Amino acid sequence: MEVTLFEIADYASISNTNNLNLMGIFRNIAVPNLPAKHPLMFIVLRLRAEIVEVGRNAEVELTLMDQDGGQAFHHKGTFTIASRDHLYIHKIVGMEIKKHDKYSWSAFVNGVLMGTVEMEISPLASSP
Repeated sequence: MEVTLFEIADYASISNTNNLNLMGIFRNIAVPNLPAKHPLMFIVLRLRAEIVEVGRNAEVELTLMDQDGGQAFHHKGTFTIASRDHLYIHKIVGMEIKKHDKYSWSAFVNGVLMGTVEMEISPLASSP
């Protein structure tokens, strides 16, 4: 199995015809004050499975780590691999943000690191 897409977005869904709807892809969150809460985000993975993996259960783990190795977010779940091109979407509501930093999202499937995406939490720039 491999990850062919790993995105952070404002919104994601799967249509009735199994098409991915992905809106507002981002890599930076600007907040005026800390601590803060990000109201809504979606972590999206497209997994390319081997034919023998279809129909099997898999465990997914998503982590967000800061530069010092501190864990800012963690999700662990299971899913059934429905097809060779499987979409996994995780909705995050009200994620707490404690500090400005550069972060790294990691996605693990069955304990194997499948990919990483960098993200930065920065201060909101003031208007002149």
